Amino acid sequence: MNRFMKRRRGCVCLMVWFSLGWLSWYGFVSAASPPSPGITISSPTATKPLPLSLKEGIQLALQNNLDIFIESFVPKIQATDVIVEKSVFDPNFFLQSRLGRERKGNDAPQNFPPSGVSDDKIFEVEGGIEQRLPTGGRYIFRIRNDFLDSNELPPGRVVNPSYNQSIRLSLTQSLLRNLGIDINKTRIHVAQNNQRISENEFRQRVIDIVTRVQQIYWDLVFRIEDLRVQQQQLQLARDLLEKTRIQTEVGTLAPLDILQAEAEVAAIEDRVIIAQNAIAEANDRLKEILNLPETISDWALDVVPTDKPTYTMQEIDLEKAINTAFSQRPDYAQAKLAIENRNLNLRFRKNQLYPLLDLSGSVGLNNRLEDNVSDSFDSLFSGDFFSWEIGLTLQIPLGSREARNRWIRAKLEAEQALANLKRLEQQVIREVRDAVRNVNTNSKRINTTRVARELAEKKLAAEEKKLDVGLSTVINVVTVQRDLAIARRNEIQAIIEYTIALANLARVQGITLEEQNIEIDLSPYRSSLQTREREQQ
Repeated sequence: MNRFMKRRRGCVCLMVWFSLGWLSWYGFVSAASPPSPGITISSPTATKPLPLSLKEGIQLALQNNLDIFIESFVPKIQATDVIVEKSVFDPNFFLQSRLGRERKGNDAPQNFPPSGVSDDKIFEVEGGIEQRLPTGGRYIFRIRNDFLDSNELPPGRVVNPSYNQSIRLSLTQSLLRNLGIDINKTRIHVAQNNQRISENEFRQRVIDIVTRVQQIYWDLVFRIEDLRVQQQQLQLARDLLEKTRIQTEVGTLAPLDILQAEAEVAAIEDRVIIAQNAIAEANDRLKEILNLPETISDWALDVVPTDKPTYTMQEIDLEKAINTAFSQRPDYAQAKLAIENRNLNLRFRKNQLYPLLDLSGSVGLNNRLEDNVSDSFDSLFSGDFFSWEIGLTLQIPLGSREARNRWIRAKLEAEQALANLKRLEQQVIREVRDAVRNVNTNSKRINTTRVARELAEKKLAAEEKKLDVGLSTVINVVTVQRDLAIARRNEIQAIIEYTIALANLARVQGITLEEQNIEIDLSPYRSSLQTREREQQ
């Protein structure tokens, strides 16, 4: 019994000593650590506020973004390839002439002059037009004029000087290999498809940039709202700290409760600092994609979003969304154009397996030798002197290994392109399903997080009343305050993620530009983006 009483007295003394030491230490801490003032972040340079709506941000991105500017050159470059391929059927004008003199001698020339030296002066000129035909043929129309002045004597030179003219039209047409307009325009069709592919690539680039602007813009909005939540939480924590001090002074709360309240204030102040830094990072990301900063000082711009996320319930038809994606997505259009190109090449390579069989013919007018130009032309168009010919040319390569293997390769490439399309179809369906699911999930989260936030507010009010009458503790109130901050943050995040999910759904369907009223004008010589204002019904 005595031993028990000694132990009891020892414990009481220890508790008294600990309490006195605790009160003295608390007084030192309270004197040395006054309540923290409001958190502010100083910046090396003054910031300039730039109010910006989402629509204005998208317009700036379309005007200033360097990726869009660089990509816009590709369709214009591809358009020049189409013209180049068409130019193979352009007519060509040709003109050639020859002026010469020839002196030669012979031992016993019958028609040479007495000197034994023949002296001929020659002038020849020929001109005309030639053109490759889309049918697989080629024509040449030529006019020729020759003049000869010689010192030779009859009977070698009956007419001297002499004029000789001729007009001739020649035509060659392929009958097997290279026969047909579609075969000979294969490269044109491929170039046109490549131009459309580049336009779809550019369209996809614009969609990606616009979607990215939406994501970064709404992320900045979320960071700002998150900071507001943290500031509200900080104010609640400071109010609790002040209330705790008052109740400690009147003896209804222990000094330990003040430490708990101060620790909570310090923790929230840390989260406020982190939230402010997150806003600055999101601000810089938005300025970067909008290409706003031209100088170092421009980075000091503080983009202030003016749009707030709104929630409107949308019923989404999954099957309709998938069909829209197949009809509107640029990458799916590219894949179909790639298949068309492979099939065009396959048809051309199959045609190249045929033998070369050409039908050729020509018709022309000639003249009688005259000693003056007028008589020469009269005889040329008299119709008395003419020529014509017709013939066939057959060429069969022995082995045809090159043509056959090119055809096999084209066939394999066509099958590969078809397999790529099938894989892309699966990817499109999966992406649309994921996007629709995310929209529906976040729509449900908006309702649940709103209810959770309202209940957390009511719970905090009840817990504060219990604390006032001594039925709760500071740690309980702090815990409920944290739950309220999380509930508020979750509600804002659900609305933001729902808005971003709608933007992503538009992206995977390929209708982002239509929803944002953006028109793309691509021509061979200019590329522009402009926002179309539509009447709101």
